[in-house]
Amino acid sequence: MSGHDGSVGFELGDPVRIEMEKWGGRPHWHIPGRWLGSDEHGDWIGIPAGTLMVRPGAEVVASHDQVGLVPPPARPESDRGWLAAFHAPGAETWVYVDMTTPPVWDGPTLRAVDLEVRTGDAGEVATFEDRLPVDLLMLCGVFGNVSDEDVVRTVAAARLMVATGGAVIWTRGHRVPDESTDRGADPADWVRGRFEAVGFVEIAFVRPENATFRVGVEHQKKVVEQELPQQLFSFVR
Repeated sequence: MSGHDGSVGFELGDPVRIEMEKWGGRPHWHIPGRWLGSDEHGDWIGIPAGTLMVRPGAEVVASHDQVGLVPPPARPESDRGWLAAFHAPGAETWVYVDMTTPPVWDGPTLRAVDLEVRTGDAGEVATFEDRLPVDLLMLCGVFGNVSDEDVVRTVAAARLMVATGGAVIWTRGHRVPDESTDRGADPADWVRGRFEAVGFVEIAFVRPENATFRVGVEHQKKVVEQELPQQLFSFVR
């Protein structure tokens, strides 16, 4: 095995490190390892039993040997958002895959941002309040499935949830079953007006031909600091 490019330049057994972050530069797992080589599957890192793995508030000693796999740089960026670890027989977990930004070698240190997936009621602010404000807020599949009052509340609250310079991507169907809203020819135009009314600046609006969905992108000029409502919306469809 050998490095995929000359900038890697490791030899078998060379010490390397995996240093992961959470979004916003918050430190996450730091794991020392040994370079094992590269093949068509990617770069391989050995993490022997007894390795001390640390992150803020936690230290874990590996109970079993592990082999880490880094996706090869030849793959498209859209296929490189992960890091995998294969554990020796007897370990509680056989294969563990982190969803990450595409990993990048920085000398002997592999860097990536660990992504976090949460499940919960998206209409309850408590589900995500500890991560606000965000650079990008996606309100997709929401506005056609909640009441008009909830649309107004959610759009206004977006001014409090999006960081200065950030953006909102939203969608609205042209019509949905049992549509109760009477907003003219296209309900998405009414949603556009709600964003404008609270101070967002429209970056883009797409109304595809022969499609029932619309997509809007709004720019946040400056975050508004007020108290958020604890419930933004409840699905009615």
